[in-house]
Amino acid sequence: MRVFSPVLFLFLFLQCSGIKNTVSQDEMLHYTGVQVLNALAQRDSAALSKFVNPEMGVWLIYRPGAIDVALHTYAPAPKAGFPWVMGEFNDRAFFGDLRKGYNKYSCDSNAWQNSGFLYSDTTNDNRLNVIQDFRQKWLNEDIPEKDKKLAALALDGDVKFWYVEEKTQRGLVFHLKKHKGKWWLSILNFVDSDCGA
Repeated sequence: MRVFSPVLFLFLFLQCSGIKNTVSQDEMLHYTGVQVLNALAQRDSAALSKFVNPEMGVWLIYRPGAIDVALHTYAPAPKAGFPWVMGEFNDRAFFGDLRKGYNKYSCDSNAWQNSGFLYSDTTNDNRLNVIQDFRQKWLNEDIPEKDKKLAALALDGDVKFWYVEEKTQRGLVFHLKKHKGKWWLSILNFVDSDCGA
């Protein structure tokens, strides 16, 4: 004789009763953040690509030399010049423990303010605009109007995430953007903990 678990019974009851199972936006944000973090930590470009909106693409912010670069792409894969510089993540204890907060890297102490997995929807991070303005003003680069609009779209209402290992202080920084009812990866930032240049 089989014994049904209470969870299975509840699931079947909800399915049969017609009660709609709704997922909150906070739950969807949390789920997407954890999935993106796992894909980044495992360097799984196929899994990561599922979170890149085909209309918006994703911005990669990195520093190949002395000056920050903001590369817009629709395929965040190593073949497209993806800067896989985050290394391996050994401590995954925090992966599911997402909490609201803020994080900042201190070049004086070579450490982040906080360890763990944090997010903030009030950071007003405008690094994309700063990079574009700098490159246009000081390097005389012509920033296409399309890139300016895509940068504004990525930053409008975005949510910034930090994942920092406690022992190694290795960190990942990325942004998610809600577009047409779904959370998408909008920015990968590899320079927040770079104190060079």
